[in-house]
Amino acid sequence: RPKEESPAAVEEPKVEESPVAEEPKAAEEQKVEAAPAEGGNEEEVELFIGNLPFTANEDQLAEFFGVYGEIANVKLLQRDGRPSGKGFIQFKNHSDAVKAKEANGMDYEGRPIQVRFASEPIPQQQERQGGFPRKTAGSGNTIFVGGLSY
Repeated sequence: RPKEESPAAVEEPKVEESPVAEEPKAAEEQKVEAAPAEGGNEEEVELFIGNLPFTANEDQLAEFFGVYGEIANVKLLQRDGRPSGKGFIQFKNHSDAVKAKEANGMDYEGRPIQVRFASEPIPQQQERQGGFPRKTAGSGNTIFVGGLSY
């Protein structure tokens, strides 16, 4: 009999509490979904910067982005000890980082830079500039066969 009483005792409070517990969760989810629509996470202060010239250095970037607000940190990425043309800038507050996103597409030493929040997904690569269009597997009808005798 103790087994019968304990499930009934456990089930009753769950039934009574579940409608109350679900309503705040739904309200919290709505708040979380509404926040990014208003301009991103209020705590997010790090921006990804892409398409930088290889000659760029951290001091130059801090000076360039300093007009948008107070910068906490600048980090340029390297690959095999060489500049990769990418980096991160961390602002001290979110509103300055939002302002700095205005630099997206601006000319920096002759190159249009890419500026986005570090947590944003990487945008799909747009149409290639110059050269031949890239073909995907199965997109052509030409086959190369080598090593045949004439």
